[in-house]
Amino acid sequence: MVSPKITESKTVEFSEEQKQMALTSNVKKSKAIVPLSITCGVLLLAAIGLFFWLRPDEIQNSVNRSSADIYNNNCVIRKDLPSDNNYSGNDYIDIGINPPTELNNKTKAAILAERKIYVANSAAKSALFCAPDEYEPSEYVFGGIVDHKPWMNLAQTCNVDNLRGTQGGIDGVSEESVLLNNPYVLVGLETMFWTDENCSEDQWILPTSLLYRPSSNTFKLSYNWDTVSVMFGSEILLNGLNAIDMGYSWVKVVESRNINFSSDEITTRPYQLQNFIHLGGSCEWEGGCNNTSPYQPQLEFTIECDDSCEPFSNYPYIALKLWRNEPKTGKENPDLYFVIKFV
Repeated sequence: MVSPKITESKTVEFSEEQKQMALTSNVKKSKAIVPLSITCGVLLLAAIGLFFWLRPDEIQNSVNRSSADIYNNNCVIRKDLPSDNNYSGNDYIDIGINPPTELNNKTKAAILAERKIYVANSAAKSALFCAPDEYEPSEYVFGGIVDHKPWMNLAQTCNVDNLRGTQGGIDGVSEESVLLNNPYVLVGLETMFWTDENCSEDQWILPTSLLYRPSSNTFKLSYNWDTVSVMFGSEILLNGLNAIDMGYSWVKVVESRNINFSSDEITTRPYQLQNFIHLGGSCEWEGGCNNTSPYQPQLEFTIECDDSCEPFSNYPYIALKLWRNEPKTGKENPDLYFVIKFV
């Protein structure tokens, strides 16, 4: 097994000034007075809510996720370049991949403060993206994060039967940090129900590079083929957490190779992504874990090849169109293209 070669995998260190500025922008003070007459009712509802909150198949709806919430981000990925940028638009810009980190027991404010810094650092590399002060994490996507809770780790992604509900399923780097730390991995991958007792770090499904080409408004995300190839026939999911956060919630698969989607809903017409983070019970840890929800069968696929996927010219890939607003047919030009390749 070949270990993924992570682009720009040095640990990101934030200055105290960066952390303080980002934290300050996230903190909001609020006061509420609860009449004594409804206290008992509130406690009863809370108990009922907790029951459903910790059920694996339920979605926690503590955040108002209306359609309007999805489009509240002013951060637009731009094709235009500053006049003083000496750059050829036909070239790809290497945005790089940040390594995963541990999120256990952190507050939502601290996590989103770091998220803002990752956005700022990515923007600074090319001057193609929104200014840091234009970005505000989506309440739809991140509003359900609960302070001081555990997060499912990457080890559990390939050994779910043995690690779910155990300390070994939460210790170490967190699965959701892969997308949280890489805001322009607009649509990433996550695994489902895969168990290998000998699972090791080189089997984690991690992106290895992210490139952007302004002339065609195309992102190209790569995963290591030797890592993904062990999952022939196993379910893999697209995760559009970052696309929604950046305002691109409508998607359609326009081309793929050696890929079989469970549903034709995403391949025949535009589909609206729904991913968000909440406190759920799928980790089977007492009190729940912060994780991505809901399960969307429309985003599930399998890799349908073995030796036929080689040589390189036959490696699987998925080409997506992304829109900010709902397209009528899916034949319209997208706001951007996003290609996922296995190389």
